[in-house]
Amino acid sequence: MKVRLTAKMLRLRLDQPDVDALSASGAVGFVLPLGPDGALPCTLRVDATADAIGAVFSDDGLVVTLPADRAARWISSDAISLEGHVDTGPSSTRILIEKDLGCRHPGKATDESQAFDHLRE
Repeated sequence: MKVRLTAKMLRLRLDQPDVDALSASGAVGFVLPLGPDGALPCTLRVDATADAIGAVFSDDGLVVTLPADRAARWISSDAISLEGHVDTGPSSTRILIEKDLGCRHPGKATDESQAFDHLRE
């Protein structure tokens, strides 16, 4: 899973093994080490009680929740992305969850063996 943060957006990109893990266990994530005294856990979790995509930052790190019905439809389809918003008062933060299609830049050295190439147009 790749995570990109900007001032008004949180974007998660999942490769095929990530989507498989989300389907099988209901969660996927990683821990980013941040020196000898800290780390940032990042998790995408299916939530049967959620009615919308959400995100929180707490002692558990960054946790993005995905309603179970939307997760099941997305996992089993060729749909590439899901979008939600978290109200932050005067504005909102966009949350984008995508199947990773791999790099489209020729000659860029990345491991794309787990990308969703079949979904590319």
